[in-house]
Amino acid sequence: MRIRIAVHIEPRKISVNYNYGISTAIRKFLKLESPRFADFLRENDYLINPKKFDLFTFSLRFEKMKMSGPIIQLVSPKAYIHVSFPILPDYLDFDQLADSVKRDFTVKIEGEDVGIRGAKLDFIPETSFGDEMRFIFLSPLVLSTFRFINQKERIYFLRPEDKHELDALLRDNLLEKYKIISKNPGYEAGPLTVEWDQEYMAKHERITKKICVENPKAKPTDVIGILSPCTIKGDPNLIRTGFIAGFGEKTYLGLGMADHLYDSSYSDTI
Repeated sequence: MRIRIAVHIEPRKISVNYNYGISTAIRKFLKLESPRFADFLRENDYLINPKKFDLFTFSLRFEKMKMSGPIIQLVSPKAYIHVSFPILPDYLDFDQLADSVKRDFTVKIEGEDVGIRGAKLDFIPETSFGDEMRFIFLSPLVLSTFRFINQKERIYFLRPEDKHELDALLRDNLLEKYKIISKNPGYEAGPLTVEWDQEYMAKHERITKKICVENPKAKPTDVIGILSPCTIKGDPNLIRTGFIAGFGEKTYLGLGMADHLYDSSYSDTI
């Protein structure tokens, strides 16, 4: 299920490294660390630690903004948090949630207090899924592995040219999520492939993006993701899982969120 939370943000400037702070606000909106949520997971046989719950993704969209180096200047305080999650509808009281999002929260973004005031909640209906779907990523897809670089084993973030490895890792990532969501640990799925939009790639020198993810308890982490329209082919259950729970890693930090792309037209500034 997907929801859109209309919010007001103050002050009117925030760091581009807002992922951790907005993730914190979402956890507060949805009360994902409450005893009631822990009871829901336990009673429904989800073997997940509620404090480490990561089966959701989000994207923050601003009504009107401009960039000033690493700072987002909000011309308007209005913004929208798009949130997608697979297993919460049975847990959430939607009338209560609609009231909850009107609360005021303060979160830390790179040490600065940022006020987030919810204004309105909208539910976004889900469409059908097939074995070939076109998507546009609202936030970068991140997948990583280990490689020996300069004689040391290091984390390596996959690029579009790492096609076979990327396809395999994305399939495995979505399969594990689907097993949790469906509570079917024996589910098997065939191959999954991602085809990046060649027209878009021809217009852009680079379709990868580096993001610095803040962590108040540790050093910030740089991740590299892919941001491009694409076609994904494979098991419809896995494709739907990516749509509702996020494609790839660190989705709970606002990465790997995609939307349907119904035709060849798309914004050149995603």
